[in-house]
Amino acid sequence: MSTEKGHQTPTRHSTQNELKNANKQDLKSKYLQKAKSARPSKKFSQKYSTAKVAFAIDATGSMGPLIENARSSVYRILEEAQSRSSIPVSVQFFVFRDYDVLSDLVEISPQDSNPKKLDEWLNTIIPKGGGANEGEAIEAALLKIREAGEFLLVLLAGDEPANARHTVTANRGPNVGTAEDEAVMLGEQGIPIHTFVVGNREDTSKCFGRLSELSGGACGRLDGSDAMTDMAVMCILNAVEGTSAVKSYAETLTLGSSADKFAQLLLDSPKGR
Repeated sequence: MSTEKGHQTPTRHSTQNELKNANKQDLKSKYLQKAKSARPSKKFSQKYSTAKVAFAIDATGSMGPLIENARSSVYRILEEAQSRSSIPVSVQFFVFRDYDVLSDLVEISPQDSNPKKLDEWLNTIIPKGGGANEGEAIEAALLKIREAGEFLLVLLAGDEPANARHTVTANRGPNVGTAEDEAVMLGEQGIPIHTFVVGNREDTSKCFGRLSELSGGACGRLDGSDAMTDMAVMCILNAVEGTSAVKSYAETLTLGSSADKFAQLLLDSPKGR
């Protein structure tokens, strides 16, 4: 029903939707404000003594091949990054699942520059869980990474998107943010999230692209080649040495299609150094 020409009377349904959206925005605003007030006052220096890399990996039931890929890739990632970087490089893994396995929601490796030790730790990880909801607990891993307050960049790999706000709130309460909230705050701290998509799910590509966009990172796809190794190395080199090191790496090696596209994203990024 319209009261005037061109003006619609709000319906009960539209009013409820407006209230629901307003509540979501209010929860998001409160979380971001609270997290910012709790943020350590110390900011990253422009010079680092060690390039500390957080690597968040989906460890739900179907992700055994991804974990095996990480195990085999970590050797060359560290070897290539160390040989081309002016400072030492270390990696810490954050493997995440979903709220159906709360006791093992996020497992965290030691931070190490020794790939053998990281490989041995990954070998203890058992893929499990995943639940029937729309995504995985990426937000839980990013929260742990942000709270650590010591990383130069984040690498994220998985085949499902992050959980929606209603799922996070239902499982962890209103005081825990979404993956997008965490991406915003990491980006404000100058910590990019570079995302690696497994598979062809459109919602995962959209989610991972958004997380990278919000934090100043790049989004690529794992295609079964050496893409994980090459993309991870280029992310580290971009953060430590700048785009010239990315260009040199890309020109020196024969990259697969996914890694080649990813290299171009890093080179074209307005945040490239």
